Amino acid sequence: LAVNALNSAQAVLIPTRPEIADLRSIKLFLTVLERIKQEINPDLETLGVLVTYYNRELGPHKAAIKAMREAGLPLLTVGIEEGDHEIEDQVSEKSHPIDIPGDPRTRT
Repeated sequence: LAVNALNSAQAVLIPTRPEIADLRSIKLFLTVLERIKQEINPDLETLGVLVTYYNRELGPHKAAIKAMREAGLPLLTVGIEEGDHEIEDQVSEKSHPIDIPGDPRTRT
């Protein structure tokens, strides 16, 4: 995101895929975001990290969620699951709550 956009924003939502490689990017982004809050926009609110393309059957996805939690990232308790993409559903993706292993606020 451009610094100008974050300067004008009231809040920021951080979308990410549940992959270990994305964890590094999120940590870097949060570092930059904290600097912007300190120097430019102290009222900027971090809404949280929105996990996208989550597949509860994949071990690496579960491991990535666990690593994000252990890193103290502000994970949201909802996300966008990876799913079937039918022709008539190409324009919008299906969104609904997901399980985040170990989080009592999510369904089991």
